[in-house]
Amino acid sequence: MVVNCGMLTMMKTFLGLLVLAVLAQGQEVADSFTAYIAISNPSSQAITLQKPTTSNRVIRPQAAWIHSTVATTVTLELRGTAATTTAMTIVPLTGASSTAQAFSASNVGAGSTVGVFQVAAGGQGITIDLTGIVLQGNASTENVTLRPANETSTLKVLLWFNEQR
Repeated sequence: MVVNCGMLTMMKTFLGLLVLAVLAQGQEVADSFTAYIAISNPSSQAITLQKPTTSNRVIRPQAAWIHSTVATTVTLELRGTAATTTAMTIVPLTGASSTAQAFSASNVGAGSTVGVFQVAAGGQGITIDLTGIVLQGNASTENVTLRPANETSTLKVLLWFNEQR
């Protein structure tokens, strides 16, 4: 029997998709969101992603991209006291709506420092992997904050996160 390689590849692809469809049944696919801000004189401009206490969803930060016009450091903090001021707009990437909250000029209380990142002047900026962070439960401290150190730069920050019902 002669089997066409193209047909064999198509059959493998179909079988793989069928297996994925069966495995995905009953599992929820996370909705994706982003929040963006450009800040002048950012030293007092902590950026916070927070899970509201009234939401039963799980927030999973994915990454933060940070660009600065001058060299600076950015501290990554977890679970500071709840932020309440200067809400940012959250943009859905999948058409769903988010229950998460994002804040610039955040009044979040200092959380546990989990990293300090160097951002070079100009260039491509840096991307921080946030995939190990999970915001869940109903505590008002379920948040992640990026706190820039430099007060003379223009800072651009883009946060990506997923949210599951």
